[in-house]
Amino acid sequence: MATGRLGGAERSMVSLIKSSTATRRFTLLLPEPGELGRVAASAGAETLVVPWPPRVIALGERSGLPSPAALARAVPPFWSAVTRVAALVQSLRPDVFVTNGIKPHVMGALALRKFPGVPLLWYLRDSLDGRRLSRVIFRRVAARCDAALAISEYVARDAATYLPPALRPTVVYNILGVPLDPEGDDEPIRKPEGELWFATIGGLTPLKGHDVFLKAAAIVRRERPEARFLIVGSNQYAPEQGRDYPGQLRALAGRLQLEAVVRFLGQRHDVSRLLRQIDVVVQCNTAPEAFGRSVAEAMSAGLPVIASRGWSFSELIEDGRTGWLVAPGDVQALADRMLTAASDPGTRRDIGGRARTFITSITDPSTCAAAFDAALTRAASRRPPAVTAT
Repeated sequence: MATGRLGGAERSMVSLIKSSTATRRFTLLLPEPGELGRVAASAGAETLVVPWPPRVIALGERSGLPSPAALARAVPPFWSAVTRVAALVQSLRPDVFVTNGIKPHVMGALALRKFPGVPLLWYLRDSLDGRRLSRVIFRRVAARCDAALAISEYVARDAATYLPPALRPTVVYNILGVPLDPEGDDEPIRKPEGELWFATIGGLTPLKGHDVFLKAAAIVRRERPEARFLIVGSNQYAPEQGRDYPGQLRALAGRLQLEAVVRFLGQRHDVSRLLRQIDVVVQCNTAPEAFGRSVAEAMSAGLPVIASRGWSFSELIEDGRTGWLVAPGDVQALADRMLTAASDPGTRRDIGGRARTFITSITDPSTCAAAFDAALTRAASRRPPAVTAT
């Protein structure tokens, strides 16, 4: 795992472990302590913290290519982490080693070079669109990968550009509907009578297009004064810490004179409860999305979703039937669609009902867990019995 925090990718992995019916022992290697370790332990997994230095945790291409100096500083601690992982592999002697995240994929491939008998399964949860350095590195280490899963057809297609031709990922969508912990003690939020709530949910990072959401909100507000706009989430991405993206969004809301109608709710543990009050969920990414867990969760709750056309959204949403798609970054098109949705509660209910039926069919816990278990079994059979490294 690439973090000790409990984000969407981590929640999905723990849900798979909890839903597995196979007789297996799962051990999670975490780079830092955090909520993920507690939740994983309650799901039946063992956890070990293999500390990553801060420079390794903060390294990433989400906000652009790291500087040569930053890369040079990160190499020695990265190799140190690889060495510690390799030592644990020798100690644990796993039947299959599964990695979950860009840095773990690379780290796992390097750590397992001395262990030809340990199968490596990459669970691909990211596209490498725009990540030039990662794509180069993946092409160099992908030969050590024995099997791959992908969380969407979009990610699977992208993986074909760097995986060996014979290695085709199996698509296993993010699992939904597995309770991992209580809804939390967040202060309850009550929707006043007569208000219409639009919400965007997820990490506060520029690729999610929160600025587009706010600009569209300024247009919608002029015609629908009862509309309110919720921004749910916080910035949990280590490479972006210190950039104060949330502060930039608050400043934009102020310039657009939206202070009275926009609420920044921060990180919430009661999103499922909050979804019961929201009318429309908006996910207006301006950059690639590998799956879109917040979109899937909204659909599972029977809510209509407006999302950017492309990437994984186009396989989750059939425009006009299970949701709506708009061109990425098109503020006016987004505002028009929000206004149309606001004026037609019946269509919102119909869209939401069809969305729920579709998304539950591809994120069903038993189906996803069975596919995950089958992938582990296949991976375990692709290499000879493990041998002790010398």
